[in-house]
Amino acid sequence: MDKNIPQKLMAMAKTSKGSDYGTFCSDLFAFADTVKIAHLKAKGPGAYAQHVALGELYDSVSDMADDITETIQGYKGILTISIPASSFMEPISYIKSKRSEIISKMEIICKEMPDVENKLQDLVGVMSKTIYKLENLA
Repeated sequence: MDKNIPQKLMAMAKTSKGSDYGTFCSDLFAFADTVKIAHLKAKGPGAYAQHVALGELYDSVSDMADDITETIQGYKGILTISIPASSFMEPISYIKSKRSEIISKMEIICKEMPDVENKLQDLVGVMSKTIYKLENLA
C-alpha cells in the first residue's frame, strides 16, 4: 500500500476545489437544467417544435456534460462541482450566449486536454443545430 495516498488525495483536493474546470463543468450542468425548464415552458405558436428541439438539446447536453466532466477529471482529478439553481431564460439568446462562452473557453481547455476538444465541438454543433430549429422551424 502506498503511504503517500492520503497526501496525494489532499493535493488533488486542493488543486480541484474552486477550479476553473469545476466551474466550467458546473455551468454545463446548469445549462442543461435551464434548457429543461425552457423545454417544459414551451407554449404558443410553434410550441411543439420548440418543445422537441429543446428536449433533444437537453438530452444531448446532459450526456455531454457528464462525458466532458469525466474526461476533464481524468486530467485534473475529482472536481468540485456545484450546480447553481436554474430559472427560465429566453432559449435562443441564452443558447447563443452559452455557445459563445464555450467557444471562448475551448482554446484554453483544449491546449491542456486535446481530447476534450472534439467533445466540446460536438456540444457547440448540437447548440447550433438547436438554434437553427428554434429560429426556423418553431
